[in-house]
Amino acid sequence: MIRDARLADPQRAARRLHQLPAQHYRASPHWQVLHAALEPAVRTIAETAGTAAVAEATTRCLLNLLGWRGSVVRSSDLAASSDRSVRLADLTTAVGADTYLCGTGGLRYLDRRPFAERELNVHVFRPPAAEDLWAGAAKISALWALAAYGPSGVGAAFNDLRTTR
Repeated sequence: MIRDARLADPQRAARRLHQLPAQHYRASPHWQVLHAALEPAVRTIAETAGTAAVAEATTRCLLNLLGWRGSVVRSSDLAASSDRSVRLADLTTAVGADTYLCGTGGLRYLDRRPFAERELNVHVFRPPAAEDLWAGAAKISALWALAAYGPSGVGAAFNDLRTTR
């Protein structure tokens, strides 16, 4: 389980998170904001060897940059099946949601029956075909979008998606 996995070399991983994005995005217009936002994750990596803590820290850094004010719920704290589609339906129900947002990769293996049995919706997220931030979104990193367009630009793109769908 991810909560039990450990980084082999946390100090090296912290250095890489500090150096690699700078190498790739330093010339981007919003690099300084992104760099500052990633610093708490770099510290977390250096302080812990747990991959779950690292995954949560990096996710929180990016979500906080976008102004997200939600709460983190760990699947390990919830009762759920070990079958992957049933588990996802169980987790969707456990957090009180009525819709499971699925990427196109997960759609290849997702069994919709457990969702239908619980009267849950499955919504497939497909980035819009466009020439702006979403161009090539399936093949780029969230870091690229944040460095190139900044938090307000990425946030606005998501808000536009919410209002048009």
